Amino acid sequence: MRIAVVGLGPAGLRTAMLLKDKGATVHAYEASDRIGGRLQTIVEAGRPLFEAGGEWIDADHRRTHALAKELGCPLNGKPRPPGLVRFGKETCREDALWPDAADAVAEFERRSTEACAHLPKKGGSSEAKRLDGTSLAQWLDKCASTPRARWVLEAILRSDEGMDTRAISLLGWLKGYQLYLDREEGAMSAGRFARGTTDFCQRMLEASGVEPRFGSWVLGIRKSGAGAELMLSGGTREANTYDRVVLALPPLAASRIAIDPKLEPIQRTRARFALGSGLAMKISWEFDRKFWLDEGESGSVLDRGPLQQIWDASLSDKPILSAYICGVTCTEVPEADTVAWGLDRLASIFPSARERFVRGWASNWVRDPHIACGFSFPRLGYAMAHGDLPASPLGPLHFAGEWTAQWWGFIEGALESAERVADEMGS
Repeated sequence: MRIAVVGLGPAGLRTAMLLKDKGATVHAYEASDRIGGRLQTIVEAGRPLFEAGGEWIDADHRRTHALAKELGCPLNGKPRPPGLVRFGKETCREDALWPDAADAVAEFERRSTEACAHLPKKGGSSEAKRLDGTSLAQWLDKCASTPRARWVLEAILRSDEGMDTRAISLLGWLKGYQLYLDREEGAMSAGRFARGTTDFCQRMLEASGVEPRFGSWVLGIRKSGAGAELMLSGGTREANTYDRVVLALPPLAASRIAIDPKLEPIQRTRARFALGSGLAMKISWEFDRKFWLDEGESGSVLDRGPLQQIWDASLSDKPILSAYICGVTCTEVPEADTVAWGLDRLASIFPSARERFVRGWASNWVRDPHIACGFSFPRLGYAMAHGDLPASPLGPLHFAGEWTAQWWGFIEGALESAERVADEMGS
């Protein structure tokens, strides 16, 4: 069987691996000049410095752990340590929250666990419709008794989901939350790839045996007999017809590809790609020493300002802090002098940052033309209208990526989707 895989992030790479094991002939197309998609390790002199993209692996991401072991990619097993929580001039620690915030977190977990136990069995029920039209923000409002406690909930969830909670469907979110009900304490952000995610992706590529066709923009996919034909930039059509095609791109990037109406009506295709695409970026700074350790801090911070979450991102002996900016705030960050803009705000949290600063980097997935978005989230109304649509194949056309999986937003979801696509292909 002759198969094309479009997109070489973790979903596309793992799909190529699994299809090779089935004896397929796999051709791989990648519009950018590198593999990895939303995974990218910044490397210097052969040593990883930090992750510009996805980073943390949860302890219960069994596919990721198993594949990492198979490929010889060690995980460092050092979870992100608890740090400071800053609400204006007020400060506490993540493991010793203000009483009102601790109560809100406990109430949120209680309500969410109870709601998962009573999720409607029928997708078209009035209760399901109500939950899908209710935002996660409205759910959080019911759990917090003070503005400070409400902000703590927002800070935690916004970083996890990559988007402001007012945009997220409660029904869709609860379906994802079910995956966490049996996890042990400390499972979240339990470790990172010791040699970086790019090394992990490179080993998947080597195991797949494919030769990437970099700079290959796929403009359209059209039906060709029982298979499909790729329409590439430059107009070439030679040998671009395949028995099957796997589209392994983020939803916004995938939505730019014209899919033949003979495969699926245009309106339905638009709905397929219309689930939420988060807004997320990272700013990272290198310093001449880990000054935060001198100050008795871990480097981890949840802050009410634009640098919403900060942590020690060092993968080597280079001292590096990274910050996540998620949601609408991401669109307000200046394109020019982003690192300096972030350093000014970091210095309001860690005054030593400015004098210890060496250099910095900004990584904005939303502005990357090959990606165009952060990780996915269930937007309001989507679960009821199109819940199973992203994962459903169209004859010879199949879809992979974290946005088509249960574990959305994670490497685990990308690998999960690859397994599903391989199963769809049969033996």
